[in-house]
Amino acid sequence: MTQIFKVRDGNLSLVSGHAVLGDDSIGISLDTMGLAYSWQARLVDATPYQEDIPLGPNGLPKHLEITLIPTDADESPESNPVIYIIPVEAYKQLWEENDDDSVSMEVDAIDGMLQNRPDPFPASNVPVLPFEEVSGDNDFSVQGKFMEFDKWECYRFVGRFALAFDPVTNAGMRYIVQDLQVIMMITWLPSFFLSQARNYLI
Repeated sequence: MTQIFKVRDGNLSLVSGHAVLGDDSIGISLDTMGLAYSWQARLVDATPYQEDIPLGPNGLPKHLEITLIPTDADESPESNPVIYIIPVEAYKQLWEENDDDSVSMEVDAIDGMLQNRPDPFPASNVPVLPFEEVSGDNDFSVQGKFMEFDKWECYRFVGRFALAFDPVTNAGMRYIVQDLQVIMMITWLPSFFLSQARNYLI
Protein backbone atom coordinates (compact mmCIF):
# COMPACT_ATOMS: atom_id res chain seq x y z
CA MET A 1 0.00 0.00 0.00
CA THR A 2 1.26 3.49 -0.91
CA GLN A 3 -0.21 6.77 0.35
CA ILE A 4 0.76 10.07 -1.26
CA PHE A 5 0.89 13.42 0.50
CA LYS A 6 1.46 16.80 -1.15
CA VAL A 7 3.85 19.35 0.34
CA ARG A 8 3.17 22.98 -0.56
CA ASP A 9 4.51 25.99 1.32
CA GLY A 10 5.38 23.77 4.24
CA ASN A 11 1.84 22.38 4.47
CA LEU A 12 0.79 18.77 4.03
CA SER A 13 -2.32 17.33 2.43
CA LEU A 14 -3.42 13.80 1.61
CA VAL A 15 -4.17 13.08 -2.05
CA SER A 16 -5.40 10.02 -3.94
CA GLY A 17 -3.25 6.95 -3.74
CA HIS A 18 -3.42 6.87 -7.55
CA ALA A 19 -1.88 10.34 -8.00
CA VAL A 20 1.41 10.79 -9.80
CA LEU A 21 4.33 11.34 -7.45
CA GLY A 22 5.88 14.74 -8.20
CA ASP A 23 8.55 17.04 -6.78
CA ASP A 24 6.06 18.39 -4.22
CA SER A 25 4.94 14.95 -3.08
CA ILE A 26 5.83 12.40 -0.43
CA GLY A 27 5.01 8.80 -1.29
CA ILE A 28 4.84 6.51 1.71
CA SER A 29 5.19 2.78 1.28
CA LEU A 30 6.39 0.67 4.19
CA ASP A 31 7.75 -2.86 4.20
CA THR A 32 7.22 -4.28 7.68
CA MET A 33 9.69 -7.09 6.85
CA GLY A 34 7.42 -9.85 8.05
CA LEU A 35 6.86 -8.34 11.49
CA ALA A 36 3.38 -8.62 12.96
CA TYR A 37 2.43 -5.01 12.17
CA SER A 38 0.16 -3.15 9.80
CA TRP A 39 0.49 0.62 9.41
CA GLN A 40 -1.62 3.73 9.09
CA ALA A 41 -0.55 7.23 8.03
CA ARG A 42 -2.61 10.25 9.05
CA LEU A 43 -2.38 14.01 8.89
CA VAL A 44 -2.36 15.56 12.35
CA ASP A 45 -3.54 19.14 12.79
CA ALA A 46 -1.21 21.70 14.26
CA THR A 47 -1.15 22.12 18.02
CA PRO A 48 -0.36 25.56 19.48
CA TYR A 49 2.80 26.31 21.39
CA GLN A 50 2.17 25.73 25.08
CA GLU A 51 4.68 26.67 27.74
CA ASP A 52 3.05 26.07 31.12
CA ILE A 53 2.64 22.32 30.97
CA PRO A 54 4.38 19.42 32.75
CA LEU A 55 7.76 18.40 31.31
CA GLY A 56 8.18 21.67 29.46
CA PRO A 57 6.83 23.42 26.36
CA ASN A 58 5.45 21.64 23.32
CA GLY A 59 3.64 22.41 20.07
CA LEU A 60 3.74 21.00 16.55
CA PRO A 61 2.85 22.24 13.07
CA LYS A 62 0.60 20.16 10.83
CA HIS A 63 2.49 16.92 10.28
CA LEU A 64 2.27 13.24 9.43
CA GLU A 65 2.20 10.43 11.96
CA ILE A 66 2.59 6.84 10.79
CA THR A 67 1.52 4.34 13.42
CA LEU A 68 2.63 0.72 13.25
CA ILE A 69 -0.26 -1.36 14.55
CA PRO A 70 0.41 -4.80 16.04
CA THR A 71 -1.62 -7.61 14.53
CA ASP A 72 -0.90 -9.67 17.64
CA ALA A 73 -3.88 -9.17 19.95
CA ASP A 74 -1.67 -9.79 22.99
CA GLU A 75 0.48 -6.71 22.38
CA SER A 76 -0.53 -3.48 24.08
CA PRO A 77 -1.40 -0.62 21.70
CA GLU A 78 0.40 1.74 24.09
CA SER A 79 3.71 0.45 22.74
CA ASN A 80 2.89 1.13 19.08
CA PRO A 81 5.84 2.58 17.16
CA VAL A 82 5.14 6.02 15.70
CA ILE A 83 6.98 7.70 12.83
CA TYR A 84 6.74 11.51 12.82
CA ILE A 85 7.27 13.44 9.56
CA ILE A 86 7.40 17.12 10.49
CA PRO A 87 8.04 20.20 8.30
CA VAL A 88 11.23 21.61 9.81
CA GLU A 89 10.81 25.29 8.96
CA ALA A 90 7.19 25.39 10.14
CA TYR A 91 8.25 23.67 13.36
CA LYS A 92 11.02 26.19 14.01
CA GLN A 93 8.76 29.13 13.15
CA LEU A 94 6.03 27.99 15.54
CA TRP A 95 8.45 28.07 18.46
CA GLU A 96 10.43 31.14 17.43
CA GLU A 97 7.19 33.17 17.17
CA ASN A 98 6.82 32.44 20.88
CA ASP A 99 10.36 33.59 21.69
CA ASP A 100 11.59 30.03 22.20
CA ASP A 101 14.54 28.86 20.10
CA SER A 102 14.68 25.36 21.64
CA VAL A 103 13.50 23.58 18.48
CA SER A 104 15.90 25.56 16.27
CA MET A 105 18.78 24.68 18.60
CA GLU A 106 17.79 21.00 18.62
CA VAL A 107 17.51 20.96 14.81
CA ASP A 108 21.03 22.41 14.64
CA ALA A 109 22.23 19.74 17.08
CA ILE A 110 20.65 16.96 14.98
CA ASP A 111 22.24 18.42 11.84
CA GLY A 112 25.58 18.58 13.65
CA MET A 113 25.30 14.90 14.61
CA LEU A 114 24.60 13.91 11.00
CA GLN A 115 27.36 16.11 9.59
CA ASN A 116 30.09 15.30 12.13
CA ARG A 117 29.19 11.70 12.99
CA PRO A 118 30.98 11.59 16.34
CA ASP A 119 32.88 8.40 17.06
CA PRO A 120 32.24 6.93 19.52
CA PHE A 121 28.51 7.59 19.40
CA PRO A 122 27.42 9.68 22.42
CA ALA A 123 26.43 7.66 25.49
CA SER A 124 23.91 10.34 26.55
CA ASN A 125 22.41 13.70 25.55
CA VAL A 126 21.63 12.61 21.99
CA PRO A 127 19.45 15.28 20.27
CA VAL A 128 15.89 14.13 19.58
CA LEU A 129 12.68 15.76 18.38
CA PRO A 130 9.74 16.16 18.79
CA PHE A 131 9.75 17.33 22.39
CA GLU A 132 6.30 15.75 22.84
CA GLU A 133 8.10 12.39 23.03
CA VAL A 134 10.98 13.55 25.23
CA SER A 135 9.94 13.09 28.84
CA GLY A 136 13.23 13.99 30.50
CA ASP A 137 16.98 14.01 29.93
CA ASN A 138 18.55 11.45 27.63
CA ASP A 139 20.86 9.97 30.25
CA PHE A 140 21.48 6.62 28.53
CA SER A 141 22.26 5.69 24.93
CA VAL A 142 23.53 2.41 23.45
CA GLN A 143 23.60 0.74 20.02
CA GLY A 144 24.22 4.13 18.40
CA LYS A 145 24.83 3.99 14.67
CA PHE A 146 24.77 6.30 11.63
CA MET A 147 23.08 4.93 8.53
CA GLU A 148 22.81 5.98 4.89
CA PHE A 149 20.13 5.07 2.37
CA ASP A 150 19.54 6.09 -1.25
CA LYS A 151 18.21 9.59 -0.52
CA TRP A 152 18.54 10.11 3.19
CA GLU A 153 20.66 9.49 6.25
CA CYS A 154 19.88 9.09 9.91
CA TYR A 155 21.15 7.89 13.23
CA ARG A 156 19.57 5.36 15.53
CA PHE A 157 20.07 4.36 19.13
CA VAL A 158 18.38 2.70 22.08
CA GLY A 159 17.94 4.97 25.05
CA ARG A 160 15.68 6.50 27.63
CA PHE A 161 14.55 9.90 28.89
CA ALA A 162 14.68 10.13 32.67
CA LEU A 163 13.70 12.67 35.31
CA ALA A 164 15.85 11.13 38.05
CA PHE A 165 18.88 8.88 38.51
CA ASP A 166 16.85 5.69 38.41
CA PRO A 167 18.35 2.25 37.66
CA VAL A 168 18.37 1.37 33.97
CA THR A 169 15.72 -1.26 33.21
CA ASN A 170 13.68 -2.33 30.18
CA ALA A 171 10.82 -0.10 31.28
CA GLY A 172 10.91 3.23 29.47
CA MET A 173 13.54 2.22 26.93
CA ARG A 174 12.97 3.55 23.41
CA TYR A 175 14.34 2.68 19.98
CA ILE A 176 14.85 6.01 18.20
CA VAL A 177 15.64 6.77 14.57
CA GLN A 178 16.34 10.46 13.93
CA ASP A 179 16.61 11.98 10.47
CA LEU A 180 16.80 15.56 9.22
CA GLN A 181 16.02 16.42 5.62
CA VAL A 182 15.93 19.89 4.08
CA ILE A 183 12.13 20.10 4.38
CA MET A 184 11.05 17.25 6.61
CA MET A 185 12.26 15.73 9.82
CA ILE A 186 11.60 12.04 10.42
CA THR A 187 11.64 10.51 13.87
CA TRP A 188 10.72 6.95 14.76
CA LEU A 189 9.97 6.52 18.45
CA PRO A 190 8.57 3.11 19.37
CA SER A 191 8.44 1.87 22.88
CA PHE A 192 11.15 -0.70 23.28
CA PHE A 193 11.81 -3.87 25.26
CA LEU A 194 15.23 -5.49 25.14
CA SER A 195 13.73 -8.91 24.55
CA GLN A 196 12.44 -7.61 21.18
CA ALA A 197 15.72 -6.01 20.07
CA ARG A 198 16.30 -8.34 17.13
CA ASN A 199 12.94 -7.29 15.69
CA TYR A 200 13.78 -3.60 15.64
CA LEU A 201 17.49 -2.92 15.31
CA ILE A 202 18.63 -1.97 11.81
